[in-house]
Amino acid sequence: MTLPFVHRLPPTIDPDRIMRGAPQIIRVSGTIPGDLVAWTTTEDCTYGTMDDHVEGAPPVNLPYQLDIGAGTLKTVTYELPGTSGFSDVEIHTAYKGPSFVDLNADVFTMCYKPLGGLWTRMIPWDEAVGGISRNLIVVDRPLFSPVQGIAGSATNIIFTGDVIDNDLVVLNIVNCNGAHLVRTGIYNLGKTPIINKQFSTSPRQVKGSDLKVCVATFESQGLSEDDYTELLNAFSQVAPPDFEPFRMFQGSFPSILKS
Repeated sequence: MTLPFVHRLPPTIDPDRIMRGAPQIIRVSGTIPGDLVAWTTTEDCTYGTMDDHVEGAPPVNLPYQLDIGAGTLKTVTYELPGTSGFSDVEIHTAYKGPSFVDLNADVFTMCYKPLGGLWTRMIPWDEAVGGISRNLIVVDRPLFSPVQGIAGSATNIIFTGDVIDNDLVVLNIVNCNGAHLVRTGIYNLGKTPIINKQFSTSPRQVKGSDLKVCVATFESQGLSEDDYTELLNAFSQVAPPDFEPFRMFQGSFPSILKS
């Protein structure tokens, strides 16, 4: 019996740029049940990265093992259900347990194995020869300054690192869980775009507190909790000092008490 050769359209991914440490859910479209996908910093999709997970080993026909080999330079190998023409996969992070670590900030090559096919590297786009780019860009957590502001006043905060216009930031009093639902109030700052690597706190944040800084990429849109990663340092809102008396006669010399 002769089986036809099926030349499938390449899959697409969304988002393709994520923050390091975010448990990002990537939507892979154009899948069918039984397809496999992984991302790796190596340029070879056969040598020790997918099937046998042994660094530098020759390609062999061993069964894939889903979680072996995942680390800073390679994702988990995902088996795609694809029952609706797409599959959602979650990028592994250190939050998943002691056997997991965050992916390095890097550009990761997409390796794809269609059902009944071979591991295939999604070749980066080249104007001369064509190709389809499905690279995954992992951006390092940015740094910021200052790390302290006055509650009830707008403080301009400047990032350093690979943030771009319309990346998103949230300040939350507890953690980054539910960051996409945070609204600006007496403690928190809701989803705010970063422009020219800067954003400002809100005068509506009138209560002093240590706030977690949660960031998401523009590409992810910050619409779900998995889009955000928590930065290593918190931002402190300090209650403004108070004093009395705040009314006096011209020419008098009252003692000013401050607290």
